[in-house]
Amino acid sequence: MSLITAPTRNSLPSLAAVALGSVRGRQFSVVTRHNWEKLRPTLLKEIEKCDFLTFDFELTGLLLSQEDRHIGLDKVYEAYCSGARSFMPLQMGLCAVTRHDRGWRLAPFSVYMWPQRSTTINRPAVLQSAVNGSSSSSSSPGQSKDYPESDAFMVSVTAMNFLSEAGFDLNECIKNGVGWLRPDQERAKSTTVILVGTRAAYCGDTANEAAGYGKKAASEATPASPEIAPGPDLDMINSVKGTIDEWLRNDPNGTNNLEVPMSSAFQRLLMHSVIAAEYPNLYSYSSRRASDGERMLVVYRSQDQLYDTQIKEIEADLQQTTVLVGVRSLLDAAADKMIVGHNCFLDVLHAHHRLYDALPSTVSEFKDKWTERFKGGVLDTKYIAETHEFLSPLNPPATLKGLCDFMAQRHIQEHSEAAWSRPGLSADLSSCRRREDTGGASIQPPHAARKLFNNEGSDSELSSDGETTISLSEKPAIDMSHDAGYDAMMTALVCLLQLSEICSRKGIDMNNQLVFKDVGSLAVNKKCLSVSQLLPISINRVRLVKSQPNVLNIAGRDETDMQRHFYMTNFPTSWTKWEVMKVWSPVWVNIAFIQPSAGHASPVGSCWVMARNDEDAESIKQIYDMMDRDHRSFDLYTYDEYQKHKDDLSELDAPPSPSSPKVSPPVRPAPPAPEKRRLMEAVRVG
Repeated sequence: MSLITAPTRNSLPSLAAVALGSVRGRQFSVVTRHNWEKLRPTLLKEIEKCDFLTFDFELTGLLLSQEDRHIGLDKVYEAYCSGARSFMPLQMGLCAVTRHDRGWRLAPFSVYMWPQRSTTINRPAVLQSAVNGSSSSSSSPGQSKDYPESDAFMVSVTAMNFLSEAGFDLNECIKNGVGWLRPDQERAKSTTVILVGTRAAYCGDTANEAAGYGKKAASEATPASPEIAPGPDLDMINSVKGTIDEWLRNDPNGTNNLEVPMSSAFQRLLMHSVIAAEYPNLYSYSSRRASDGERMLVVYRSQDQLYDTQIKEIEADLQQTTVLVGVRSLLDAAADKMIVGHNCFLDVLHAHHRLYDALPSTVSEFKDKWTERFKGGVLDTKYIAETHEFLSPLNPPATLKGLCDFMAQRHIQEHSEAAWSRPGLSADLSSCRRREDTGGASIQPPHAARKLFNNEGSDSELSSDGETTISLSEKPAIDMSHDAGYDAMMTALVCLLQLSEICSRKGIDMNNQLVFKDVGSLAVNKKCLSVSQLLPISINRVRLVKSQPNVLNIAGRDETDMQRHFYMTNFPTSWTKWEVMKVWSPVWVNIAFIQPSAGHASPVGSCWVMARNDEDAESIKQIYDMMDRDHRSFDLYTYDEYQKHKDDLSELDAPPSPSSPKVSPPVRPAPPAPEKRRLMEAVRVG
């Protein structure tokens, strides 16, 4: 495995400059069923030694629900699950990020996915009934209502057009995609292999022969040789008997087994009976040649030789089952790693539903199953960008590519100005494939920082004072974003840049002090800080789009409490997120603006205000109640009040029509009495 580094003019290049720069010869690993067995050990090794793993899926569709916004955690979970059950991932991208020489090494790769042809069942009607929320009367009682084993799935025209425009190769996915087995399928297959192999050691009936196994030829009472009428079968018996006699004469010590090609299952069964009757000291077995798959009759001198062969075949079948686990084995290797995604809740659901088990009916059950399987925690770079106190005021772009460009440009500019006092991070890209295996494919990196290098026609330049000039006006020749492995690489870069920004603000040496496991489980210096300690309110939180709540805590139940959510409305539409946050200062709140329907402009501003804990929620109520009721520039409702008056509130947000009367907001309960208000003010001042 080659470690590819980028040339630079600075002795300590910045993370974005190196990892995003356009470097000749940089190779990108694309995994298909043709190179899966060859690359699998390398990929597992990269994941097992990495500090954290980023992931991304390319899907045939997103959500089935057409609602503008899902209100309530149960409805949000139901909407996301319906999408995960109906659509299917076509490509999984992973990027293993490992600390390396005071920097970071990134190993990105894409795995085309396609279900195992031998383990799927075509049930389009069953899928439709599952989508509609009904159960099929013809289904067996033991089947899950989610039917994850079905090979029928839905396709969104919008999603497929999007993938086509992004250059996704659907033919490569279908023809050469790597399959997978869920844990229950793996256990069933392994049990079957062991059971059939064990029975084959003692049984010789027709059922075992049809399964591809032979029988013990000798027994205490020698059976009579079968009577065969003249014809092809008798000719075959005489020919094989002659071969056996010659083998016994030429190999008196029995050092080698005798292999006789024989494609007919009936003739093999016939020969088992003949050998048992006429050669009581020999043992026969039906097998398949590993090199070309040809069926054979194998004759042994001893029972031990027969059992050794059977054990080896069982071990080989079990090993093949391990290989058939496929793409799931990559996530299995990351069970104790921190997993990072961008807007990744749907990716998390697809990973669970397709690779592990059917999605449970409740979000609490899903949390328990996910955290039991993946103990390293989850980070969502989109949620961090929108909510962290250091990153949210920067107003970063929402898309992954936009966020990557933004953070890279900011990092480069800051560290080119202050490189003498605060050096940036360094990174290398590592290919999981040898150069001769790549067929010339190479990464076309994000455009944000590749102009730092004067290669491949770049017109970037380094000014005389060492400051880098960056221009984003020129579009890259090839945009590989929306390839799953490439997006996983961008997610890794965004995560590192975010951590670099936060550590820099807090005076933490990211290279030497930051660790990605709990400090308590490591024998490390007391100065070390874990990511969960650095980001206590971001770890295991994932962003929910067009939903309220707009965040889910995968490892806890804090965000499920809707009593911490407030509906704020009737304020000027010109207000920004920062102006809304200032209203509730010094309480730190998260804000989610409610966007009007497409083609309409809301006459008033509306948003959800979310407190971090019960104490902050109570403080928000107190701040609002202490405001002068006649001079408030907005209205605030608890979640219960919103549920009670949501029809009236939705009319308030809707664009006015000439014939409709103006809708007044519902009347809230009166504020506290003056004595209670003075007491509350005294508590707040104190």
